[in-house]
Amino acid sequence: MPQTPDDETDTEAADQPLDILLDVIATLLPTRDRGWNPVAMRPRRVIDLAENGRLDEDDLALAITALDDLAAERHLDVEVVLKLLGEAERLKHAGTQADAIGTAIKDHVGRHWGRYLPQLSHSALHEHSFRRIFMPFPQLVREDLFINDLARAIASKSIYAGNLLEVLAKVPIDTQSRARLLVDALDAWLRPPHPDTSIVSPLFAAIGRGLIWSPWAVLQAILRARPDYAARLAVFERAPLNADGARAAPYVYELATQIEPRTQERLVAAILLELIVPDWEQQGVLVRPAETRTAYVDRLVEAVGDNAPLRQATIEALLWRAEGRGTDLAHYAATALAQGEDRYTLIELEEHQHRPVQSAARAVRAAKLGDRLSVAPIPASFGLVQSLAALELRGEATAEPARTWLGDRAVEELIETTIRREELRFALEYENHGDEGEDRLLASLFGALAMRFADLDQALDALARATAAPYRASATMRYRNVDRAEEGSKGIKGVKKFSADLCLIVNPVLNGTSLGRRVTLVQAKRLYRDHAAADQPKWHASFRIEKEQVDALLAQTGSSMYFFHGPAFGGRGVPVIPTQLVADLSRHEASGHSLAREVVATASRSLADWLTYDALALRTGDPYAELVEKAEGRPGSLPRRLLELPTVEVELAVTPRSEAR
Repeated sequence: MPQTPDDETDTEAADQPLDILLDVIATLLPTRDRGWNPVAMRPRRVIDLAENGRLDEDDLALAITALDDLAAERHLDVEVVLKLLGEAERLKHAGTQADAIGTAIKDHVGRHWGRYLPQLSHSALHEHSFRRIFMPFPQLVREDLFINDLARAIASKSIYAGNLLEVLAKVPIDTQSRARLLVDALDAWLRPPHPDTSIVSPLFAAIGRGLIWSPWAVLQAILRARPDYAARLAVFERAPLNADGARAAPYVYELATQIEPRTQERLVAAILLELIVPDWEQQGVLVRPAETRTAYVDRLVEAVGDNAPLRQATIEALLWRAEGRGTDLAHYAATALAQGEDRYTLIELEEHQHRPVQSAARAVRAAKLGDRLSVAPIPASFGLVQSLAALELRGEATAEPARTWLGDRAVEELIETTIRREELRFALEYENHGDEGEDRLLASLFGALAMRFADLDQALDALARATAAPYRASATMRYRNVDRAEEGSKGIKGVKKFSADLCLIVNPVLNGTSLGRRVTLVQAKRLYRDHAAADQPKWHASFRIEKEQVDALLAQTGSSMYFFHGPAFGGRGVPVIPTQLVADLSRHEASGHSLAREVVATASRSLADWLTYDALALRTGDPYAELVEKAEGRPGSLPRRLLELPTVEVELAVTPRSEAR
């Protein structure tokens, strides 16, 4: 039966194992504070020392049988364990029970590993006891707690470099997570005022061994330890020289022999260094023209090729190492590199030790892989990846030539995709809002588009900054409220009714100069619900067309369109058909009073396609001054509003980019 603390003072039980253990501790650690010393108040000793002052083997063997006694727990710590192991080691030369004693002590520590682990870790790192602890307890270096303590010791510079080299020779850095933790700590170790580079090569040699010199390990070693190895004419050490001091030389040689044959990683590292270290060989890409930046990303993608592990390592290096102005281009390059199979790598990076990498990885995943963010974009000018993520776009490079006066295919695709996503969302929600009037539906559609255009403006600005473009395209949408009664009021050119639900005004601006406003009149028609049908939702088979409205629009301008609201059909969220074609098809079908849903599906274009490549591309729109004036309205002359309808003004501009943005 285990003894209690009260039994410790029972001199009648002097031959019990617990008493022997306590006396052994007092003998091995005589300088400990008397308040702690378990036998400081004893009237006599219970063990006899040999003539040389050493413990007897039998006493030690009996003492260790009490290690698991609850009453002994408060007297045991790492220092006691190491002293006991030292005695067991000494007895190997003269005793027969030494191995059994040593094994029993280690087994005791193993059974109480959680209690001893923090002490073992601290002593190994801070009390020059690593070798004494590692020999009996080699499992220590595989513990996450030890790795975390090691990282803290490096970051706080509370471990001597010599002791650290000894630790790095034994610790298995066999996961990228552990490697990242230690590399992050190394950055703190190297900060002024007393940076010490003697541990850099040993650390990356240890990482390389642990990760079996994976592309990640090789790339990080070049970027952080030996950037000179990325040079085309790099000089590699051929023997274990003393380049970094006697202790570091073997690690330097190890890095050289492992990195020299890795030509692909060296090439990728050389390209990365142009961005990460802008003055590296005086070839920093940040000071180069826009075309050079585009070519830079293309070179990087080509150098990585189909090597998935290297691609993932490169993405991490871009998000981790780039700083300052280089972050925009780095994130742009990471987005260009990312592929579908990199999703889990990006998710892993969202738990990265370096916190800025977490957000950057999430933004890349949202921008390139469609894993949308759950919050609205921050209303400020941020980087390309964040802006693309807010828009849920992909940001993929394309070799296709531009189709509009904007002259930039990437910009055109951003605009088109922004509109397409919103019109498809609008069509999917039609079942819930289809009974609202055309004017309300238009207001909802263009209200949502206006918010998305605000996001798009951020993305276009970031795109210009990422590529150092001297000009940028902007897209903004502004409203002027128009009274519903104005639709039935007098039009222009003597037409009795204006007959437009919405006036779309496009104002192209080139280098600060307007090319002239263009107006397109829009009439909206919705597909009505068949309320008599038993199964819902059920919709009528055709759209109602008012012949008088068609004639009025055609009489005022050749630039007018019909927007058709309904559930998505024909692959279009909001089908768009020119008024003249609506007139021709409806008269052919039903004397101008209806248009079949199937006809609309085949004869129309999507809102995104028409708005991007006709309206915004200036291939439609009427510059007639009276029509422009009518569309803009006259302050003070508007009738009382019955329902707000927007006149939407879209302004596209190519203007010199301001670095302040």
